[in-house]
Amino acid sequence: MTDEQIQAAIHEKTLAAVEIPGHEVECDPEEAELMGAFEEDALSADDALESGIDLED
Repeated sequence: MTDEQIQAAIHEKTLAAVEIPGHEVECDPEEAELMGAFEEDALSADDALESGIDLED
């Protein structure tokens, strides 16, 4: 098995374990990033300012 195949197998096993209700899964930061755990989807500061309500009108 290549390193990529080993990583893929670990990733699949981890994803399967995540689907078990009440089961806590430990993973390293790289695995967590691959699973999308650290996906940034917050508004930027500029977007937040643009979305503010104009109370003067």
